[in-house]
Amino acid sequence: MVLETYPEAVDTFQRLDIFEQMKQACELKDQDYRVITLSIRLMGQVVHFGRSSTFICLERDHPELLRMITGGLRSSEPALRCSCLQACKLFVSCDEGQRWLCGNKEAASLITLALLDQSAYVVSEACRLFLTLLILKSPLVDVLDPAEQIKSVLSISSNPSQVMAALEFCWSMVSSEETLDYLHRTRLLSFVIPLMCSTNRMICSRVIEILSVLFSWDLNPIKTLGLNGQETLSGAYEIMIKMAKEMMLVQSINQVMTATSLLDTSLELLKRTPCEQDITQTLIPLLDICLGRQTHTEFDHVKLALKSNRDKNNLLQSVLRTLNKLALIQTTVLQDSEFHESFLAVFKNQSDYMDHRVLKNGLTLLQTLFSSFRDKSRIIHLLADMMEKDAFDAKGISLLLETFDVFLNDLDMETSGLNTWIETLSLKFFDTEWDIRDAAIHFVGQLFRQPTQEYKITFALKYNLPLKVLDRLNDSEPFIRASAVDVLQNMMKSKRGWDYLQQHQQSRYFLASQLPSLLYDTEAFVRRATLDAICCLVENRSCQGMKMEIENKPNSINPEIIKTLVDDQDPDVRVRACRLIEQLWYLYEHEKQQQKKRECKVEWKEVIFFHFIHADELLIQAANDTHRLVRMEAVRIISSLMKKVERQERKRGLEDEFVQEFLNKLSKVNIEQQKQTLDPEHLYEEAFDVNVDMMTNHKMDDVLLDCE
Repeated sequence: MVLETYPEAVDTFQRLDIFEQMKQACELKDQDYRVITLSIRLMGQVVHFGRSSTFICLERDHPELLRMITGGLRSSEPALRCSCLQACKLFVSCDEGQRWLCGNKEAASLITLALLDQSAYVVSEACRLFLTLLILKSPLVDVLDPAEQIKSVLSISSNPSQVMAALEFCWSMVSSEETLDYLHRTRLLSFVIPLMCSTNRMICSRVIEILSVLFSWDLNPIKTLGLNGQETLSGAYEIMIKMAKEMMLVQSINQVMTATSLLDTSLELLKRTPCEQDITQTLIPLLDICLGRQTHTEFDHVKLALKSNRDKNNLLQSVLRTLNKLALIQTTVLQDSEFHESFLAVFKNQSDYMDHRVLKNGLTLLQTLFSSFRDKSRIIHLLADMMEKDAFDAKGISLLLETFDVFLNDLDMETSGLNTWIETLSLKFFDTEWDIRDAAIHFVGQLFRQPTQEYKITFALKYNLPLKVLDRLNDSEPFIRASAVDVLQNMMKSKRGWDYLQQHQQSRYFLASQLPSLLYDTEAFVRRATLDAICCLVENRSCQGMKMEIENKPNSINPEIIKTLVDDQDPDVRVRACRLIEQLWYLYEHEKQQQKKRECKVEWKEVIFFHFIHADELLIQAANDTHRLVRMEAVRIISSLMKKVERQERKRGLEDEFVQEFLNKLSKVNIEQQKQTLDPEHLYEEAFDVNVDMMTNHKMDDVLLDCE
């Protein structure tokens, strides 16, 4: 809202008698509840930033607005109930607001009921209101305290929506460290732990979220949770692991998944304190069961609970995610060769990792462990073997390539196995599936992405990966052509990438001849990417040798194709065509200056070329385009050119008749008038403007819209 950015606007609102305006708007017959909702929300903001004096004026002059808030808490519309709670939360920031709410027994009882509302948004807002009161140490806490009601719901309610509402309250309480005394006094969370055995997965997940937040800051979670045991962080960690193991004794996949999530959440405690308890002794057996390896009698119930591949994959990806979190916290895991071997077994059988969730979590753990592997070539060969699998789709290939990208940070360029991996990658540029070819091209583009990393560029250039991308510029699939041009642009922005392109005849030929030909492509996104690349070349004065012709020769940059692009059906192409004209102008100026310095009497190609493209006419055409973004870009360019040339004129005058004529034409554009059409609200005014003459047959007719 505007008051959050400009709190001083409260004075303006008060001068406008904003509360009277709200009253009139809300009291209209059959008023839309959304208008009332917004009015109440604004009322709360005005009081919050206006503080006590504003609330006093509201209570004295417009008590009906406060009664409207009380009535709104009973509304059948969740949005209205929610806005009333928001207003109450903002009111209590001042003492008068707290006093009003304390004396309003009806509102207080309705707020308590809102904590178990059927709407999750209403419940969340009611929880935030109570949390605000707790933080303010308001006497209203005792009036509104719902602890007994919440504990009753958590312990005996069979209604999942009510339990979720009660858990939302618990989550709000643990989200602030200032509620610790309240949690200890009410023993609220002692009723939460048993819910981990619920058959409702949403309830179990919410309990885990509550524990995760609590474990991140509470110094004595055992006391807060009402459990028996050593009241230290390490003691809490051991109790959670023991509790998770006990949950796995039940032959239920839901219980097993919740237990695994509890192990993951308990690692929040391990971040804060060292502990001798080895969680891998629990996780590795679970991993073995998912992979169908030897049976561990302690977890026989888990094996029986996995009744489908989906169950197995759900558990496997959860275990892998927890192992990765453990490896990041407990670095001793990184040096455990036995753990390495147990984990690498995930990638032995294709059926075990074909699920994308399993593959992603497995590769994430592999990235974490990679620096600790002594034989890195083994891992490279493993990735190459996996990439050769025909069953992998583009998503799987992308995950493998992202993993290798991470490996490059710890990889010696002479590591054996790299040649094999490159051979496998090279085949992906010719894959029959276009999205796999696209994934391979995207991988090369990542190596040159800003900010550049030298070791990645070194790898790309050593194995001539840019040339493999250039080969795809004639791909039959337009998405691939566009991706290849995008990657080429990344290369051009890198000094080493640009030097490489200049050193190879194939790439020089492409830049000179083939790149302009893509301006004629049938697909708009290819033309967009090509214009971006050409603009990049022109902007960096690197377009020497590019095929720029005055005559309309095919597959070249010429006045006719520029005119066609400014008139393209795709507005994004038209925007980029305007940018190309802008860059060609700066190139023209640059070359004229160079010509003067060298006292060259023969006009260079770049200078002559700009004379023939009729840039002034094209920019004026774009400034009157039907599309707002095209007009915006054209107006920006015209304004920029006029200002820069005016500065030059003041310094040394204009010697070029062509430039003078060019500017004279551009100056005829009414910039201020054009800027008025760039405001998005202008579109709404046009859309909603009603022409009365078109809506009536006679002057005395009522103006009625025919909606039939």
